[in-house]
Amino acid sequence: MELYEQPLKIDGERVWRNYLGGSLLDLLHGRPGVPDGHFPEEWMLSTTVARNPGREHIEEGVCRLAGSGGKTSLRQLIAEHPGEMLGRDHVAEYRDSPGVLVKLIDSLVRLVVQGHPGRDMARRLLGSRFGKTECWHILGIRNQPDLDPCLYLGFKKGVDRAAWRDVFLRQDKPAMLGMLHKLKPLPGDTFIVHGGVPHAIGPGCLLVEIQEPTDFTFSLERKMDSGLEIPEEVCHLGIGVENMLDCFVYGGKSEAETLALWRLERKTLAKTSDYLEESLVDYRTTPCFRMERLLLTGEFRLPPDGFFSGLYVEGGKGRIEHGGGVLPLALNDQVFLPAAAGALSIRAGDDGEPLRLIRFHGPETP
Repeated sequence: MELYEQPLKIDGERVWRNYLGGSLLDLLHGRPGVPDGHFPEEWMLSTTVARNPGREHIEEGVCRLAGSGGKTSLRQLIAEHPGEMLGRDHVAEYRDSPGVLVKLIDSLVRLVVQGHPGRDMARRLLGSRFGKTECWHILGIRNQPDLDPCLYLGFKKGVDRAAWRDVFLRQDKPAMLGMLHKLKPLPGDTFIVHGGVPHAIGPGCLLVEIQEPTDFTFSLERKMDSGLEIPEEVCHLGIGVENMLDCFVYGGKSEAETLALWRLERKTLAKTSDYLEESLVDYRTTPCFRMERLLLTGEFRLPPDGFFSGLYVEGGKGRIEHGGGVLPLALNDQVFLPAAAGALSIRAGDDGEPLRLIRFHGPETP
């Protein structure tokens, strides 16, 4: 049986970032007590190379097949067998790009205030067909008295380009944060962050992020709270300050409007005695990706549909039964399901604990 005809376990890729975190990711991997550091993100099912100034000589971000000793990358497999891995309709539109990137993020500190280009701006200013619309699904928050877990999302009413430009040029962080809504996330919350919407993940948040497959980030802060300086060229990705500022969507909303638009309600897709399937984000919200949550106590069948998807094991144990055998599932496993894999059956373990999965899909095809 060929690799593209079966579900594939993928090793997550820890990626260097300019902020601190990551101890909860080590805990998920069975390594308690590892201190926070500069690897607060784990990229999943990724064929995207991370952009880290000063580390260009290191290929970070590209995931590899579990058990291959780091020799076989997911990107390599897709390049060799794009139609079988991604689906022929997907390849006709997006060639050999999955069109999606998934991350686990564990922030000890507040990330810098930032934004990302939407697709139109990314195409015009950065020569990319993908922007960086993203979606956050909160897995947990740190229960530490010295932390204030929060999210900053979207302009408040009345914020215009001139005011945003002014606080950026003056590097007035309190004023900058004061222009954004500060929200208190709860485990299970899901937020959509469209290109052009300013935001910052606050301290103490553990989340799954699904996004378009780029690492385009505009940083509105030239110096982090830790004292680390961010060069201006890195702030605006080389397109210049004025072009960067043009990428934001101004006007602002009230907090109630912000929550109504961008905190997504779960939708029940199917419920049986064996499983609950819920939509977290769908193509009606954005054409960029889909994400569902599965809670299994029995069997969930996946008929072939000609498209790829990915799985992340949020909790519990189980297995995937396929034409070539059985693939065990355990906490934090990451699985790529090729388009050519055929019919699959996912089953919860026999210990009575539910199997909790998050399922990811690439962008919508025309």
